[in-house]
Amino acid sequence: MQVKDSKENFRFENGHMTLMLTIKADVDLEEVHRHLAAGVRDDVAAQKDRMKRLEAQRETMNRQQSGHSSGQAPASPPIGISAEDLQTLQTQAVQGNAKAQSAIGFLYYDGNGVPQDFVRAVMWWSLAAAHPTDKVQNDAAYNRDEVARRMTPAQIAEVQQLVQQCQAQQFKGC
Repeated sequence: MQVKDSKENFRFENGHMTLMLTIKADVDLEEVHRHLAAGVRDDVAAQKDRMKRLEAQRETMNRQQSGHSSGQAPASPPIGISAEDLQTLQTQAVQGNAKAQSAIGFLYYDGNGVPQDFVRAVMWWSLAAAHPTDKVQNDAAYNRDEVARRMTPAQIAEVQQLVQQCQAQQFKGC
């Protein structure tokens, strides 16, 4: 850019100083486009690097979640859970037991003993994630977030409504 002419004009209005600067310049549009393209390339490259780092973190978290022994997600309850065991889990869940709430989330997620229902699975994991018990809370939050990523906004809104209703009714009818 080459500046051809500039004018400065100072004035005071209502106790404020105003500066008007008028500049006439020649701009090389090709040079502007080259600078913009270089900036965009740099931004895209930085975003690609960030995406690779995030994908690596996600893969690490997925590997950690696959084994249960030390800080990993709990295994799904066994297939074909008995009606009695299901009733016991439901009783514990409505009493606020985070492990039971998380287990019921798995039941709804896998169709084990109850019809498969991702909204209900995420609801129960959301309730379990609200507890201050680190391990269960973290695992339930992870499971909730993983499934919620694949849900529609309407399904997520339904989950939020169900969670509020369960909490308001102290888990009765959940």
